[in-house]
Amino acid sequence: MSQHSSLFAAQLLAAQVAAAPKPKPQPHAPSGGLSGSNDHYGITYTPYEASSGNCKSASEVDADIAKLKAAGFQVLRVYSTDCNTLENVGTAAKKYGIDMIIGVFVKGDGCSYDTPDIKNQVDAISSWAQWDMVKLFVVGNEAIMNNFCSPQQLASLVSTVKEKCSGYNGPYTISETLNIWQRSDVSSAICGVVDVTGANIHPFFNSATTPENAGDFVSGQLELLGKICPGNDVINLECGWPKQGSCNGAACPGDNEQATAIKSIRDSCGSKTVFFSYDDDLWKQPGSFGCEQSWGAAAAFAISA
Repeated sequence: MSQHSSLFAAQLLAAQVAAAPKPKPQPHAPSGGLSGSNDHYGITYTPYEASSGNCKSASEVDADIAKLKAAGFQVLRVYSTDCNTLENVGTAAKKYGIDMIIGVFVKGDGCSYDTPDIKNQVDAISSWAQWDMVKLFVVGNEAIMNNFCSPQQLASLVSTVKEKCSGYNGPYTISETLNIWQRSDVSSAICGVVDVTGANIHPFFNSATTPENAGDFVSGQLELLGKICPGNDVINLECGWPKQGSCNGAACPGDNEQATAIKSIRDSCGSKTVFFSYDDDLWKQPGSFGCEQSWGAAAAFAISA
């Protein structure tokens, strides 16, 4: 399984078509079972060394998750099963009493259970079966946006995963940007097979959003997300601010800017947000605005390296 890499350039398109933040939108009220009891519900975690992208050892993962527990995070979002994620992250999460959002990562080599990499992930999760720790099951991360799956293919994959992981009775979702969810072909295919409407909401990729207004932007996006599949709970599955790179209009990266943006998001809708991410990803390409490597937010949560 290759390392996770969100395609932020494509998310720029998503953000540009979304409405600019309103001056003072009402924060999205927590609802359903996917809400934290504080202002920083979850954080994404991939067990890769920041510099190389190599797999961390079980002891390194344990040390990381101990820090995340001490910082007050209640759930970890993992993207796939590579680097012994289920064994190492799952064991540490259970040890420290942190729940998990697990995932099947879809690449560009197929969008069905017959795709070898997908089959390996689904079978590994089915065998692991630590369902009491799982708050949410995410099938695909921006798979429709990246044209890895059609909406119908992804809906079919969700249904197949449910069959293969029948011991899990909790909620399912996919993870896309808001503008993808707003497409009628997506909502018509997906709403019927998911219980939660989950989106990756990155305010940096809206050029009108300053760090101070990041929370207002995210809250507004969550309000719109809640209208897609009536009756579903919503969750912000990936959200942060980069520390390095060039400005995107009013959205400028930096250490202080990240701290300001994350505080704004925490104040507005942190109980419905999974922050991105624990550590930097220096092994990635710089990507759009040269910011792809520098989303590690540990310092913004007063977590020492």
